[in-house]
Amino acid sequence: MGAAPNEELARLKEQVALQEKEIALLLDVSRQIVTLLDIEQVLSLVADRAMELIQAESLLIPIINKTTTHYLYQATSGKNADLIKGQQFPIHVGMCGWVLTHERPLMFGRDYPWEMDEKTRWEEGKESALLVPLIARGRIIGGLSGIGRAGGGSFTQRDLELLMLFANQVSVAIENAQVFRELETEKEMAEITLHSIADGVIRTDARGIVQYLNPVAEFLTGWKRNSAVGQHADQLLPPMISEERAVSSVVTRCLENRETVVESDYEFLPKGLEERLIVQLSASPLHSSDAELSGTVLIFRDITQAQEIATTMAYQASHDALTGLFNRAVFEERLEQLISESRENDAEHTLLYLDLDQFKIVNDTCGHLAGDELLRQISGEMKEQLRHDDLLARLGGDEFGLLLAHCDEQCGARIAETLKDAISDFRFVWKEKSFFIGVSIGVVPITRHAGNYTSLLVAADRACYAAKDRGRNRIHLYREEDVDLNRRHGEMEWVHQISQAMMEDRFVLFAQPIRPLQAQDQKARHELLLRIRSESGELTPPGAFIPAAERYDKMTEIDRWVVATAISKIGSSLVRQSQGCVSINISGQSLGDGAFLDFVVDEIHAKKVDTELVCFEITETAAISDFTNALKFINTLKGYGCKFALDDFGSGLSSFGYLKNLPIDFIKIDGMFVKDILDDPVDLVLVEAITKVAHEIGVPTIAEFVENEAIEQKLKQIGVDYAQGYHIGYPEPWELD
Repeated sequence: MGAAPNEELARLKEQVALQEKEIALLLDVSRQIVTLLDIEQVLSLVADRAMELIQAESLLIPIINKTTTHYLYQATSGKNADLIKGQQFPIHVGMCGWVLTHERPLMFGRDYPWEMDEKTRWEEGKESALLVPLIARGRIIGGLSGIGRAGGGSFTQRDLELLMLFANQVSVAIENAQVFRELETEKEMAEITLHSIADGVIRTDARGIVQYLNPVAEFLTGWKRNSAVGQHADQLLPPMISEERAVSSVVTRCLENRETVVESDYEFLPKGLEERLIVQLSASPLHSSDAELSGTVLIFRDITQAQEIATTMAYQASHDALTGLFNRAVFEERLEQLISESRENDAEHTLLYLDLDQFKIVNDTCGHLAGDELLRQISGEMKEQLRHDDLLARLGGDEFGLLLAHCDEQCGARIAETLKDAISDFRFVWKEKSFFIGVSIGVVPITRHAGNYTSLLVAADRACYAAKDRGRNRIHLYREEDVDLNRRHGEMEWVHQISQAMMEDRFVLFAQPIRPLQAQDQKARHELLLRIRSESGELTPPGAFIPAAERYDKMTEIDRWVVATAISKIGSSLVRQSQGCVSINISGQSLGDGAFLDFVVDEIHAKKVDTELVCFEITETAAISDFTNALKFINTLKGYGCKFALDDFGSGLSSFGYLKNLPIDFIKIDGMFVKDILDDPVDLVLVEAITKVAHEIGVPTIAEFVENEAIEQKLKQIGVDYAQGYHIGYPEPWELD
């Protein structure tokens, strides 16, 4: 009874001891090979230790030749090692060839048969083999091949893992050795290549007398070798172009101080050339084997191109690549300077924010090449109107910033007017098409009372868009008490709150009932209405945030959330038992977005929803203004079984002609006609007319804004099919669980 546990314990101890031995071997090899820089020594060590690691009869290391047509057994260990080493085979031959060409490990044995017929003579008749590739510098250079398991049997998966780990170490060692060999080769070739080196080189003795100069030095100094040898090196240096600073002898200073002397930006004109050159001079002392000063080596390094590149990079870092104007980084830095100057010296400056009015039309009509050319030409027009110290920058897209130093608000307004007139008079012509380009400009004074960079830029942006709102091609002077700007600021705040609410999952869906008025149809319906729950828990109706969402293109993002949430809940059986068909509002922005249509289809597929319960509502205005996309949206989703209601019908007063072409299932009569139906004969006639036309084409009607019993009875008398409003039911949280 007690023998079995003891045997198991012994077996576990044996396994632990084996693993410790393997780890010790790997660590030992790692310590040894990192100190070796000779490839032959590395491979010899690896062959011995790899054979020991996986207990192979023979360990072969095939290395691929430079032409990658053959491999050579460059290192071997174990049985037949001397016979195998130096043997060469075509790259496709044998199991080694398979590993080298496929760059994958191979394990052959009883459980891993080898199906290829062709083997090398060393692989024939073996019960097992284990081969892994060696990869260095991202390319296959050879492999490790264990042939035959010592004592018989097959290699194991554990052997494969150990050999692959080992191969990674070998590859690094080979790479180090190759780098060392290359460095040694470079050292040997140094004297040979000195004659053709790109830098000018002059060698002197301990007195500074020239002993040697290469062809580049001949070119740069204008001295031939025969004439230069025997002269003092200082006499060979050509005079500098700039007289601002004199360069004393670098060679003399090097000899006196016995240290390297560097002179940067040495600018001169070589003999026979018209273009200047800039070189870096460096003189370094040379010492003999006994540490005595034996001379100097003077290096001329041509940095002309490097200086030009540096100048170009500095320009690119501060300028817009397309227009050549300053970029946003320079604009921000200069604005901060003007803000500081205003506070310290009570100086007055002005910030102009400019936005082109017709850029999108040019871009959409003629393409981005035309848009780019327009920006270049407009930039040139604007620069011609400015003072020398004014800073004009492209801030992004078709938006520009202009900083007017020592220019008060009146001065800034005059310059803004000049710019507006110049751009208004400008005509952009592209392939026989002519475009009028206007500009909207926001003007903001920079005084000691001005805020920081961010607040000034926000104010300028708001002023610019106020100019756009008032008809475009206008100038708007910023005032803190400006009602329009404050409204725009409020909308921008709502944009932020909408994004926050979405990230924090504070959107809430309410459902308002839609009751049938005619006895033959008793099916319940509901319309989903969106609310935002504030951080304090208060609910905000859509009228507060939808205008901002529409203005700043957030509606599609909101619609995606509503559709995903609604379809997910509609997929539950509770909907069928309680609230029946559910109406989901779709904005005009989403209606024209092809990606949104794909999103809705994907949601329907993913949630496996019963589309009989889904009704999408689109407004009459959205459908008429984008009829093609509306028709595509409706036809696509009706193909999946969804229903559609045309919302706010009658508000457009031009929609009867569209009804027969829109495959809708319901018409929702605009509430502005319904709420006064008892007192306004015109509203009554309109509701009756809409109902009659709808019934003629077989479409049921839904009346909105049903506020009391009398209105409900009147609608029932007219023949309206459904009613919705506070009299029917208030919106309630859409809770299905």
